[in-house]
Amino acid sequence: MVPDCPAKLGIWRRGSTLHANTSYCVTRAQPVDAIGSPRWDYAIKLAVTKKSQSGLSRSIALGAAVSHPNVVPILDGNAQGEVSYVVMPLLPGRSMKWHLDKGPRKPLPVALWLVRQICQALEAIHAAGWTHGDVKPDNAIVAENGHVTLIDLAFAHHGIQAAADEFRGTPEYA
Repeated sequence: MVPDCPAKLGIWRRGSTLHANTSYCVTRAQPVDAIGSPRWDYAIKLAVTKKSQSGLSRSIALGAAVSHPNVVPILDGNAQGEVSYVVMPLLPGRSMKWHLDKGPRKPLPVALWLVRQICQALEAIHAAGWTHGDVKPDNAIVAENGHVTLIDLAFAHHGIQAAADEFRGTPEYA
């Protein structure tokens, strides 16, 4: 479900859709001034609903608070306009879920290295006073060289505990 929005958002041009669900749409992106460039090195995550706008607002705030090699960088964003969005690098690789379901079995030292990188990302997020809120195999991208990046900051919240009456995340992994 691609929201009805302009092909250009701020300094970014939207490209083909990478993923869409009832809350968000992720498309390829490039700077507007990259006229004629075949490269689409960025991704824009757009809010489809008003409720998902608050997730992008949290992504922007967490992106401003944390800079770590294992946490997806938030390069730009706007959660106040008519169309809410965040921009991040387009990460090469496959999800940890793909590796668990379809990839070759990893030797124990490699598996531990992958998990350690997720732990390092969470340590950096927690040190900044945030909680990710939706750690699951779909939200960890593993590059060909084994580098892991934790993505999807939309369920993050500041402080260790969210409000008791507000559950965020994926129940199967909570």
